[in-house]
Amino acid sequence: MYGLFALFGWCGTPYPGWWRHPPHPDPEPWWFIVKIISAVGGVAGGLAVQRIVGGDASFVTIASFAGAFAGGRLLGDLGSAVLGKSRA
Repeated sequence: MYGLFALFGWCGTPYPGWWRHPPHPDPEPWWFIVKIISAVGGVAGGLAVQRIVGGDASFVTIASFAGAFAGGRLLGDLGSAVLGKSRA
């Protein structure tokens, strides 16, 4: 589950400027650090939702994946702000 949470966090963070132009073939080196931070946020978000929700196993799994995605986005945005880089 931790690996899936990390994957959802990693995928929840689009590359910089995703809405303006296609991805650059050679991204900035700091972008990999933001992706790692997002994966950690995915694990934290997924675990937090699992502990909060409880109940039916299938609902908890789907809700925890949504929490992992949201946690990855949140921590990725914070990581981008701390590194001084804007995603847009």
